[in-house]
Amino acid sequence: MTDWDQMVENIHRAMLAVEDAHQTAQELRANPNGEALAAFQAQMKELIERLTRLQAALEHESEYEIDELADRLAEWMNGKPVPYRRTEKI
Repeated sequence: MTDWDQMVENIHRAMLAVEDAHQTAQELRANPNGEALAAFQAQMKELIERLTRLQAALEHESEYEIDELADRLAEWMNGKPVPYRRTEKI
């Protein structure tokens, strides 16, 4: 899977996390208790994590592009991707 495909997948997962957090927030409003609050906090942590990954990729998109190009060239020349990347796989 390319970095682009992974980015699209992360955007999709972030959108699902937003929907889940919204649903959990509605449940918390309808039935405010400790369990609902804990579920809401867990959903918000997941959403923050997904959005933080997307933000990092967007802030350093040229580095991701260079790493992707290096992977493609290495696969073409050596048959396997480069062993070291400046950026993490998304």
